[in-house]
Amino acid sequence: MCTKDNISGNTRDIILVVDDLPENLSVLLEILSKNGYDVRACRSGELALKSLNNFKPDLILLDIKMPNMDGYQVAEKIKSNPEFTDIPIIFISALDDTSDKIKAFEVGGVDYVTKPFQEEEVLARIATHLRIKKQEKRLREEVERRRLAELQLKKNNEDLQRLNGDLQLFNRSLSHDLRNYISVIIGAANCLLNFYSLDKEVKAWLNIIHDKALQMNRLLESLLLFCSPSTELEKIPINLSDLVLEIIEDLKSKNPSKKTEVKVEKGLIAMGNLPLIKAALENLLGNAWKYSYFREEICLEFGKTSDWKPEAFSRLYPLPKSPPPEVFFLKDNGRGFELDKVQEIFLPLTRLREDKERVEGYGLGLSIVKRIIESHGGYIWCDSVVNEGSTFYFTL
Repeated sequence: MCTKDNISGNTRDIILVVDDLPENLSVLLEILSKNGYDVRACRSGELALKSLNNFKPDLILLDIKMPNMDGYQVAEKIKSNPEFTDIPIIFISALDDTSDKIKAFEVGGVDYVTKPFQEEEVLARIATHLRIKKQEKRLREEVERRRLAELQLKKNNEDLQRLNGDLQLFNRSLSHDLRNYISVIIGAANCLLNFYSLDKEVKAWLNIIHDKALQMNRLLESLLLFCSPSTELEKIPINLSDLVLEIIEDLKSKNPSKKTEVKVEKGLIAMGNLPLIKAALENLLGNAWKYSYFREEICLEFGKTSDWKPEAFSRLYPLPKSPPPEVFFLKDNGRGFELDKVQEIFLPLTRLREDKERVEGYGLGLSIVKRIIESHGGYIWCDSVVNEGSTFYFTL
């Protein structure tokens, strides 16, 4: 016969007590029930095994000396079933011989209490093994969670490798087509300039088309090299001051009526890949121009400084890295942004929500700038005040 006691909601730990003597069952039922356990009791090993078809206990208290099937046999049967191997079994018996205790552990017991027992000892051992069981369960779940996470990561890596291969193939195909189109533009411009009589204004426009097509072709070549991780970038000394002034003049030519104040420190030289560095500065200056356009006068400043905040740097590079004391900077008087969003602006295809309806663009520029700067072994970070402007710092 199996009995139940204090079952309500079944949220408490379930303990199965197996003993052929009613007086022993009665004592253990009283002790365990008053201490908040959900207790089930069986008077034989056979009934205990059958009861496992109806519920799974969190712990079993098992007597050894019982008719027909002793506690050792019951334990062996339980532990032979994979579904029940995690149930801790505490033997509770009058047998006090060392060989009996050894056998109890050999058949799967986790502990051994001799009769007559102390109530506090039984409760302490039960609490300990229930705690160990729960810890082991959490550990198994964590191991399984990590195993699944590793499998997912492996799958993601395989997917990324496949996508990367597809992207490289697409890039090669696209770059081949772009080269052909650019070559046609350059060839047509050369043909018109060299073999046709043109007025001065038309010739000036053709020269612009020819020069920009050549620049586009050089940028395409550099970007293809940039996307190849095994390729060393070709670097030369670059006059950043002159390059910045050239880009600003181009921006002003498209907006001749806009008032501007420009301060550029002269003679700033750095080693870099010219088309890539030019592309980076065009993005930085283009953003500064766009986000300052609402001002009556756009103010841009480029130079070198040692006056920058370490905390601004650590927002993007939290590891113990540090740039040189003096760094390049580009300052504007644009809209600025909240500093808690500083990491977002360097993510691809990401734009600050409040900017989406104000300026055109796809949110790619600064992510490309960051890659270009870091491919040169440098860092880029920024500081900003809402409605006052932003300052971008970088090293090469």
